[in-house]
Amino acid sequence: KCGLWLGSVRQGIIYTHPARARFHSERSKEKKAYVPTTKERYKGLGIYAKCTDSRKNTWYGLADGLALVSKGQDERIFHVEDGLSGNAVHSLVQDRKGRIWAGTSYGITCIDMDDKGQVTLTPYHPLDGTLEDEYMDNGATLLEDGSIELVGMEGTTVFHPDSVVLEPRPL
Repeated sequence: KCGLWLGSVRQGIIYTHPARARFHSERSKEKKAYVPTTKERYKGLGIYAKCTDSRKNTWYGLADGLALVSKGQDERIFHVEDGLSGNAVHSLVQDRKGRIWAGTSYGITCIDMDDKGQVTLTPYHPLDGTLEDEYMDNGATLLEDGSIELVGMEGTTVFHPDSVVLEPRPL
């Protein structure tokens, strides 16, 4: 019900349903390969992105994981096993409700922290409508209407955070 069948030249018959795709992604028409500069490729300790949230926690997108630095607490690092959509975290942005959104090497992750410091990660992958390729370093923007734009290697994903948060995975 309410689904759409499409015929395509390259992918055969495609079925899509509004309840399945929670993101809207558009692939770039140009097939230019992104080649990072040496400085971009070897940033210090492999830090791709940084975000200080409204609670003064600092989040670091790393080549291998997501680091959380909170005043007075030990640093915590999260990986795919903890609920990240991909271990390389390229971009971070905070939404209007205080959640952090991460563009990774394989999808998008919503990161939510409660008042007690409990972190919940909710991963989203290409089957949810994210790009199939990785997102770019520092390529996340909170738009005026509260939507988030994540720029990827082969396109852009735009979504409103309130329309995509589903089953969280508490740690």
